[in-house]
Amino acid sequence: MFSPSTVFPLVVAAFYSSEFSGTAISPFQLLIVYILVVQLSIASPKVPGGIMATFTILLNQLGLPLDAVGMLMVANVFCVNIDAALGMVIRNLDLLDLAYQTAGQDQQQKRQ
Repeated sequence: MFSPSTVFPLVVAAFYSSEFSGTAISPFQLLIVYILVVQLSIASPKVPGGIMATFTILLNQLGLPLDAVGMLMVANVFCVNIDAALGMVIRNLDLLDLAYQTAGQDQQQKRQ
């Protein structure tokens, strides 16, 4: 299943690795990044550390050195924690909105 939360770290990984290695990403490589990121976000394993294989595949396809994978794993911990916190906040706000809408419908039914 497509996972938008995986897309962001993969795109950042491509740009960070190119900057880290001192190589510029060509427009053709940028197209490859976007195609691969969509495919890899679907295929990335949902286990702890599973994104490491995804980082490796992406960097290998772009011809970038794999030296940055360790730093990407450390950065991924922060991305995952921020994503989890935002997910909890958004879920709670959705529940509050749903409760507010339900309460409003109940009040309208009582008036009728």
